[in-house]
Amino acid sequence: MNLVAAARPVPSRWVGLVPLTAVLAGIAVAVAGPAVALIAVGGAVAVVAMVRAPGIVLAAYLLIPFYKGALDPYLPFDITMVLAAANGAQAIALVASRRSFRTSRLGLALWVALAVLVLAGATYAPDQSLALGKAITYWVLVLAAITPAAIRVGTDLRWVRQLLYACFVIGVVTVLVGLGQLSASTRLTVLGMNTIQVARAALLAPVVGIALIVPQRRLVLTVLVTLMVPLSIVVALASGSRGPILMLLALALIGGAQHIASQRSRAWRPIVGAIALALLSIAVFAMVSADLPAAALGRFGSLANFLSGSGSTGGVAGAETSAAARVSFAGFALEMFMNSPLVGAGTAGFQALFQGLHGADAAAYPHNALVQVAAEYGLVGLAVFLGVVLAAFTRRLPGGSTTRALWALATFFALNALVSGDIFTGRETLGLILLLLVVSDSGTAETGARVSPGPVIGPPRSPRRAQAAGMTHAPSSIARGRRPDRLDGAAPAPEPSG
Repeated sequence: MNLVAAARPVPSRWVGLVPLTAVLAGIAVAVAGPAVALIAVGGAVAVVAMVRAPGIVLAAYLLIPFYKGALDPYLPFDITMVLAAANGAQAIALVASRRSFRTSRLGLALWVALAVLVLAGATYAPDQSLALGKAITYWVLVLAAITPAAIRVGTDLRWVRQLLYACFVIGVVTVLVGLGQLSASTRLTVLGMNTIQVARAALLAPVVGIALIVPQRRLVLTVLVTLMVPLSIVVALASGSRGPILMLLALALIGGAQHIASQRSRAWRPIVGAIALALLSIAVFAMVSADLPAAALGRFGSLANFLSGSGSTGGVAGAETSAAARVSFAGFALEMFMNSPLVGAGTAGFQALFQGLHGADAAAYPHNALVQVAAEYGLVGLAVFLGVVLAAFTRRLPGGSTTRALWALATFFALNALVSGDIFTGRETLGLILLLLVVSDSGTAETGARVSPGPVIGPPRSPRRAQAAGMTHAPSSIARGRRPDRLDGAAPAPEPSG
């Protein structure tokens, strides 16, 4: 599937660049060698993508942990820094476009305050050199790189769909490659990922597919998603990582509760569909369970024993050490919080103190983003961090499957951050939360969309520009100050496909 074309038709003049690029690449290889040619052609492609497909560029950056290990041996540069620069450069396009958008002013203020807190925490951290390195990394790879890219992508729902389709493709690729590498003896790893990243990447397919693609009611895509759901669960189970599976179940329960509670969502078809997918997943698992690694499946049983109090936590083979370790990490972090409840131990304080006691190979973070913030930034940090999260997840978003899928994806990653999160490396979670804060229908929106009540940033939109951008409400009604989601009583038009 061409993700750029899914959001915007490709003009014929761009198609003509394909053979020209191939010829120039051949000349560059002959003159300067393959490494220089790769950098030159890659740079040209990156510039075009920054202009035409910012959603894919942002997705490529947020999803780096899911594929970087497979590309590193073949790239003469650090793809993280290249994509960080590409996304940071979106600030130029954002200023030049003068596109207006709606956002949460409080949420953005707290987002910046969180970055300031990370930097300020380095001044009183137990290891200031380590803390300063973490703070600089946060400012470069999170604040400077993600902020302008997320704001630009959020101004146009077509670009948000680009990001979502890119996540779906990563999920499908992970599932297909993972199925070809299943082993009955070892936990599944693919594309250079560790096991928990395999599970998270595989489950992108059902999360995005069900929320974004199924509502389009296209038979081929619906069949694809239906097949991907059980297969992605099989791959996640083969990885042996329990957190993503449990968080997918939690997300399904949240979505089901929202559907049942909604006065406008009494339809029985989604419920029947969910039950059918669950039965299909069970049937597929029963057929392939013999081919799945026993070490991976046994981890789910050991977790159940641990939670019931009957599992061992010792160091013997087969004991439940992962969950016990996380309990130990959380206990240490909470002890840090109690020692300094107001401002915490400072940036990277957990890593400095925990590794100081247990050695350099010990854990660098407590595997829970909320507990980490409490330990390193105290009540002040908790107030700022929870403020960002609440502002994002309680914000009234434009309607349609695009924003519903974005909300579902951000919720999935935020839930995972409670069992394996690190605020310094969890850029995918932070980026999606920021996107929730800034996503707006002020660009080319889905018809029938509700308008977020946040303030408008950017130049005022003329009536002609509003109609050209696909806004469904009447400009005259806006001028009179009426709520744009209650205007004229017109029925919303069908949502365009992603």
